Formats: sequence, structure tokens, C-alpha cells
Amino acid sequence: MNKLLPFLVFLLPFRFLAQENLLDTSFGTNNGYTEFSLNSGGKVSSVTLFDSTKLPNGNILAVGIGLIARFTPKGFLDTTFHGTGYKKITPLGNYNQIKSANDGNYLIIDGASGGKIEKIDGDGNYVSSFNTFNQTLSYVDIDVDLAGNIYLLKAVNFSYGIIRLLPNGILDTTYGTNGEINLGTTYRYSKIIINDLNEIFLGGRQQISTTNRRIVVSKLNSSGVLDTNFGSGGHFTYQGGQYVGDYTHIDVLSNG
Repeated sequence: MNKLLPFLVFLLPFRFLAQENLLDTSFGTNNGYTEFSLNSGGKVSSVTLFDSTKLPNGNILAVGIGLIARFTPKGFLDTTFHGTGYKKITPLGNYNQIKSANDGNYLIIDGASGGKIEKIDGDGNYVSSFNTFNQTLSYVDIDVDLAGNIYLLKAVNFSYGIIRLLPNGILDTTYGTNGEINLGTTYRYSKIIINDLNEIFLGGRQQISTTNRRIVVSKLNSSGVLDTNFGSGGHFTYQGGQYVGDYTHIDVLSNG
């Protein structure tokens, strides 16, 4: 059997016990973990799931290489989902992110097909009213504002930018320059967060040298202009030239 370690990174936070932060051994098929493999034509194939999201009813929708799977709140494959608990995607796609679209549906990024953005419902079916957005770009992260507008954080040769799509997947050409904000090459961003005021927070690092990286958080207003009242000219950088890893995660608390 194949342990879904990339998937568990996202799954476990739903299941930690609050008081002692211990693994909930009643969850899943194997004492806190869920394991399964695919059997097609008598051959067992490996499974890789990269990201997941919790549905309103507590079920868990997960995406990976050529696969969408759904699990019950207790971590078992939901066999009411396409009869098996999972749905194979043809042609093969590398779905590395899933995000609520704030309309009852979910956005997924297919990184293997050059930056394809699609929308599915909770049953894994494609939403026909959504125009698939497909560009030969690398998307680092995705977020959605309260109105359903989609913000794509892109990276091309360490040059970063934000692309905004309308809720139907059409490029919002009124945003920035023809739908895009250029962030430049000074900072290498890995996370984008849109708050309730449509302010944009970006998390990442400043690559000074191979052994000298600084955490950076940048803030833009709703129109994509740096908020110079935040940090120093719109950026907060962790002082002291501390070495930092390649990835960061940020979130916004309810008090801002």
C-alpha cells in the first residue's frame, strides 16, 4: 500500500486533537492515516495527492497526479464519489492545488499542462460555465476574493506577477495592465492572501545570496499598488540576514 505523505501534510491539521496535539488514531484506515492504491487492469499503481480542502459537510476533496479523490470526515474513501472514491483525469494532469471558489465550487491548478485553471464541483465534475484559463506559465499560488475574483501568483524565471480572473475564468483586463500586476524580481513570492477588503498580502523571501535569505511579506491595496504604510515602503523583511528556507506560509487574523 502507498502512504499518501504529500496529502497527509494537508489532511492532518483537520484531525489533530485540540488539547494535546496528538494524532487522532480513530481517523483513516491505519491509526490516523489513510492509505489506498489504484488497481487498473490488474496492475496496482502509485498514488500522489498534493492538496486538499474541506467541504461544508466535512468531507475532504483532494487532487493530485491525474486524480481527484473524496474522503469522509473520518478519513475513509467516500465510495459514493464516482463509485470508488476517486476519479481519474484523462488526459493526465498534475493537479497541485485546490481552492474554494466562494460559490460552492472549487478551483484546481493543473501544473503539468502549463498553468491550466479549471473549476469543479464537490462531486469532481467540471463546471461548464467556467472558462478554463490556460497559459504557458508557472503558477505559484491562487486565492479568491469575496466576489469570486481569482488571483493567480505567477513566476517566470524568478520574475513574479499577479493575474486576476473574473469568477467565470475570463481575464479581468481592467486590473493592472491588461489584467496583470508586475511584481518584479527583487522578491521570490510563494504565497498570496486576499483579505475581506481585497488587500493583497504576499509572502516569500529575498534571495541576497545562496546562504543569505530573508523572509518578506508585502502588502498591496485592492488595485494592486504597494501599500507604503506597511513595513518599509510596502515590504516587511526579517532583519539580520537570517537564512530562510524556500517556502513560507502566511495567514491574516480576524483583527487584521
